[in-house]
Amino acid sequence: MKRMNRHYTTDEYYEAVQNLRLFQGCSITTDIIVGFPGETEDEFNRTYEFLKKVKLTKLHVFKYSPRKGTKAASLKETVSNHENL
Repeated sequence: MKRMNRHYTTDEYYEAVQNLRLFQGCSITTDIIVGFPGETEDEFNRTYEFLKKVKLTKLHVFKYSPRKGTKAASLKETVSNHENL
């Protein structure tokens, strides 16, 4: 999360989702990036387990792609296309 410049933890995210569930009919979705530079298999698996725990309504999962001019585009540790499959 820190490498992606997120200023919250998974615990804080989980708590926010639980608070939102107090509103009847609430639908909670998120976007997930896989293959962010430097992502390890362990980090991927921890994200997967967290998503099973939080039980969101929908997920939009997509492969990381660099955007020119962003901090992430300059990161050297990339995840191979094979691992992204």
